[in-house]
Formats: sequence, C-alpha cells, structure tokens
Amino acid sequence: MDEQSQIHNIIDNRGEEHELMLIITTISSIMTFKRIKKLEQYRKKLKGSFKPY
Repeated sequence: MDEQSQIHNIIDNRGEEHELMLIITTISSIMTFKRIKKLEQYRKKLKGSFKPY
C-alpha cells in the first residue's frame, strides 16, 4: 500500500471515536422517544461510513 491509501484508510475508519458517536446518537434517539431529524441524519451517516476492524 502506498502512503496515500494508508492515510485514507485511517481517516475513513475513525475507530473507537466513530463507534462511540454512533452509540451516543442511537441512545439519544431512544431516550428522547422521538426522532430528531438532524440527529437521525448524523446517525445514518455514521452508520453508513463505519468499517469494523
């Protein structure tokens, strides 16, 4: 792998921070008992871009 693709992989998969934000947005959505449009959009964006190790 060249250096550029290694950097791209690191940026794409933010690891624990990404997982934590996904968990926080999901819990926030459940706790409010309603769908907050911006929060749901952010959660879907995080969910779509998550790449497990």
